[in-house]
Amino acid sequence: MKRRPSSARGGVVKQRKKHVPLRRCVVCGAQRPKAELVRVVRTPEGRIDVNAAPKASGRGAYVCRASECLSRAATGRPVTRSLRQPLPDEGAERLRELAQELSDAERDVGS
Repeated sequence: MKRRPSSARGGVVKQRKKHVPLRRCVVCGAQRPKAELVRVVRTPEGRIDVNAAPKASGRGAYVCRASECLSRAATGRPVTRSLRQPLPDEGAERLRELAQELSDAERDVGS
């Protein structure tokens, strides 16, 4: 005997929740959706890029978009530990710029 789909039997069809990938911030340890974090990636060539495309190949580290986390990540230690390579000056500068942009945006919203 064939079974009819649940909707044909008068049942309610439940929508499946979409899976949201979570990643952990290397600075504060908070787990957040991947889209809410800044990615720092060490490419196979050894170059370090900040906020690289999510599909960029290489070893990645994620940092919260909070200005405190970005500022602490710019010191290099948390990112250096995760990427297993020192954070270059231009990478640290890019993280500081992002932290400044976010703090300015927070100030503008609060005004």
